[in-house]
Amino acid sequence: MQYFGCTLEGLETKEAKEDLGEFYGVASTGDRDLKGDIIEPGAFGNINPRTVVMLRDHDPSCIIGGWIKMQQSGNKLEVEGKLLTSERCPKGRETYELLKHGFINGLSVGFMVPDPARNIAYEDEGMRRRIKAAKLLECSIVAIPANPRARVNDVKTLARPGLAEWLRESGFGTDEIEIVLTRGFDALNPRSPPAPDPFAPLALEARALLDQLKGLRHG
Repeated sequence: MQYFGCTLEGLETKEAKEDLGEFYGVASTGDRDLKGDIIEPGAFGNINPRTVVMLRDHDPSCIIGGWIKMQQSGNKLEVEGKLLTSERCPKGRETYELLKHGFINGLSVGFMVPDPARNIAYEDEGMRRRIKAAKLLECSIVAIPANPRARVNDVKTLARPGLAEWLRESGFGTDEIEIVLTRGFDALNPRSPPAPDPFAPLALEARALLDQLKGLRHG
């Protein structure tokens, strides 16, 4: 099995009398990961989410919930899942709490390439791979993903809207929300480069004249 790491593009959780553990996010993007690999958008084809296992840290003995929806949207594989949060699944509840508090936010997909010679293109003398087609087997919530492009959007409760929902209701677009959640509000309005100093040419001329005077003095 091979792995490709991402961080959650969007996470939404809901609470009522008990924690439901529902969330959404992005499991894969068309971006190059830290290993230099790219999974092309749509490489997993049509996915039945019920056949994809939800694990914690790729541990096959640690099933923490299940996937409800997996759909390709542009270069992003959007997913919806449900964590088990009862006392009988302590790892699921632990994961939910860590996600709610923003202490972890990673997703990493585990997949198999059925025909590597046909479905993997090698670049840069074999140092980088482009995955053209693969079978998605599992998707894990992890602490350190390989692809830092997709991020946690939101931790939402029924009692109060989460940040991503509030941004959407305030008129922010999807790309703007991603920028705010990954890089902060300041990134929406990057600072303009400082204006050139109008006195800089005069300062250079004065320094050159001073050097000339120094040369005459020592001549």
